[in-house]
Amino acid sequence: IRGGVNDIIIIERAVLECIGKQGRNLQEISEQTGIKMDVVDRITSHLLQEEILYRRDGTYIINNEKLAKVLTNKMKGEIGEVFDCFCDVHFSKKSSNSNMKLKKIVLNKCEQQYFQSMWKNMEDYLKRIEKESKSSLVKDQTVIFWGWSDYSDMIDQYMKI
Repeated sequence: IRGGVNDIIIIERAVLECIGKQGRNLQEISEQTGIKMDVVDRITSHLLQEEILYRRDGTYIINNEKLAKVLTNKMKGEIGEVFDCFCDVHFSKKSSNSNMKLKKIVLNKCEQQYFQSMWKNMEDYLKRIEKESKSSLVKDQTVIFWGWSDYSDMIDQYMKI
């Protein structure tokens, strides 16, 4: 397990997503995430130390106030880690169920409005699916990410580094 209170890594995120609102014991977390029991034990111990979790009657429960502070501080790092893991899986061909596209295009005002409308439809669609699929195992989830930015903003940001 990495670092201190301000580090939430992808494997810890999977454990936290599994615990969710209802809480889970070690066995349930291991089964739901596909992570070995000894690793789950180390992760939950670390999250207990950092006060992100607490335990009641053998069930791990999320301290939402503490978690919110940690996630707010580390969102950029987490997105970077998820993206790095995705690229590793995609380019190593370990998953036949991964796809990635990158396009740099010029959109006129009308095309940009249409794109934003399609974007909104995709977000609504994913929110609906997320609401309807609460019973699936964490390890069976699909990671989807998308975004856009003006190329000039990215170049400007890179030049600041």
